[in-house]
Amino acid sequence: MQTYVYKGPKSGVTLAGVGEIMLHDGQSADLPEDNPWVVSAVAQGLLLPVPAPAAPVNPFPKPAAPATPAPATPDNKEAANAG
Repeated sequence: MQTYVYKGPKSGVTLAGVGEIMLHDGQSADLPEDNPWVVSAVAQGLLLPVPAPAAPVNPFPKPAAPATPAPATPDNKEAANAG
């Protein structure tokens, strides 16, 4: 099933497996994508597919791990003490 928004005059349609549906301009409806009537209505611009909602964004992202200093080596210790 796909959610569509209907754009057109008030209309009723009976779809196999779904039943009778009354459509009003601006109304959304969940309809089977592979139904011939739905395919035709989409092609005519009467039904506009509603995009699937995007994955929610975490408003509190995990902070990045702090950078770790390079391990002390004999060269690093001598340079630090030379200053």
